[in-house]
Amino acid sequence: QLGIERNDSTVRTVGSEATRGITYAQALKVDLADLDEVVVRSLLDGAPLEANGLPGDYNAKRAEVHESLVLAALVSSSGAAYEQPLANIDYVLSHYHALVKDAFAAMVADDAAGAVEAYGQAHQVMAETLLPEADFVDKANSYVLNDSYDRQNARAASTARLIVVSWLALLAFLVLAQVLVARRFRRVVNLGLALATVVALASGTFALNRLEDSSAHLTRAREQAFDSVHVLARARATAVSARQAQGQFLLDPAADGARAAFQDQVRRMLRVEGSDVTDLAQTGSVPAGSGGYLARVAGPGATSSDPESVRRAVVAFGAFLSEDAAMEDLVAAGDTEAATATYTSGRAYAELDAAIDSAQSIEQESFDEAAGAAADAARLLDEINLLSAAGIVLLA
Repeated sequence: QLGIERNDSTVRTVGSEATRGITYAQALKVDLADLDEVVVRSLLDGAPLEANGLPGDYNAKRAEVHESLVLAALVSSSGAAYEQPLANIDYVLSHYHALVKDAFAAMVADDAAGAVEAYGQAHQVMAETLLPEADFVDKANSYVLNDSYDRQNARAASTARLIVVSWLALLAFLVLAQVLVARRFRRVVNLGLALATVVALASGTFALNRLEDSSAHLTRAREQAFDSVHVLARARATAVSARQAQGQFLLDPAADGARAAFQDQVRRMLRVEGSDVTDLAQTGSVPAGSGGYLARVAGPGATSSDPESVRRAVVAFGAFLSEDAAMEDLVAAGDTEAATATYTSGRAYAELDAAIDSAQSIEQESFDEAAGAAADAARLLDEINLLSAAGIVLLA
């Protein structure tokens, strides 16, 4: 009974509770990064403002951020590690919104320098406070997931030993009872005790096999599928931040910070020593020794459920980098308008985002399937054990 309770608790935590918290934390981070990208894109194309002094796209994304914040709060565990980062995000967002509104007010007043300055301050709030706080929520839920899973692995052997010892003790009792009955009543075999012994053997073997199956499915869910889901979610947020850096560069090509920020995001996505990342990514190849999120899901030794889907994400990343290089060349040639038109069309980025989303959905399906199989493997074990115990008592 104890082993079954331990297994069920771990399956609930790994298969649902902690993973949902991580998923919503990453969704919140993506929405925050999207919000920042919407601002710079709206400033570039002079988006019309609504009554509150902000573009319609921004207001829509702002509502999505609020919804993600609420969902993250609902699914996260209680405690300061979860609640404080979410409270910080809620508090700081109002300051971010005010700075963004100042940027658009400057745009309306034809004060390009003022718009760039106000947006720069807003982006600093996003990059240095809001996004890191979303990461804290992710890390807190990841700790619960990893701790629960590691504890399950550590005690799996002791749980099996406990079940075996209890099982052997019951069998020893039944055999002893069989011997005593045989001596007292001079009957070689007592049919009731013999059947009780068979029931004990069958139920014990069945429980051990089902718990072993549940543990194997849980391992596949945690170490293969969910790792890929988590890494791809981080890759998606990083791709959004890279696109934001592109827009910020076009907003103020003379500033150096945006290009450096873009290269930082590229290195987080994929880095290869001694090779051109753009050319390599366009081939869909990720050699051994590569680093970054895409290397973790598409490189040698990766355990993705669908290698082709992550390869497509790598190829799309290569196309995204190629388009970025073309935009940088246009700016260098003095044609910032053409570069901005390429950016606002967002074709390469849309394909990258879709490819990552597709790969992530496939990995999520694989995780859900494995987590469901882990739960199904141990389903009704309590009831079966109770029926077995009742049968043993009646037969004995």
